Amino acid sequence: MTYQPGKKLKNREVRAEDKSFNRQVSAIRVEVEDAIGGLKPSNIISDIYRHRRADFEDQVLPIAAG
Repeated sequence: MTYQPGKKLKNREVRAEDKSFNRQVSAIRVEVEDAIGGLKPSNIISDIYRHRRADFEDQVLPIAAG
């Protein structure tokens, strides 16, 4: 399930409930983006997989995340 932060309506202030929801959504988004950013330096994730070992492809992501 995906959530999007609420936007401010024209000529209205953002409610306190919406602000707290937006903070929760952005806190989760920051954690996810940091996790994805940690995987990017691993070239094994960004390059094309060409190994012939059958089980190696399933081990690539845990190796890069470790």
